[in-house]
Amino acid sequence: MEWKDAKPLNKDLRNCVKAMNEIGMFTNTLRTELEIMTKRYNLMRSQKNQEIQDLKEYIENLTNELKKYDMHYTDMPEETTYCRTCDKETDGDTYCSKNCYDYDTE
Repeated sequence: MEWKDAKPLNKDLRNCVKAMNEIGMFTNTLRTELEIMTKRYNLMRSQKNQEIQDLKEYIENLTNELKKYDMHYTDMPEETTYCRTCDKETDGDTYCSKNCYDYDTE
């Protein structure tokens, strides 16, 4: 800047100063945009976290509400079944294998 004052007619110095001013303005614009984007990011992140917390509380409330009506169906063991032919324990089937089925139906 001092060079421009010392030699005001020097075209190269005027162009250099003009370029430095434009670079400074561009840099300030970038910094401003970065601050805006950072604030928006932080705001969206905090909103997301708040939504997650609200949903967790809602799920917890629903879970507590459902516990009132819990009939323990899932805790009860399923009925034990046995093969008609060999009396092995099965998982709800009438026969434990194809061989037992074939033997019983002959």
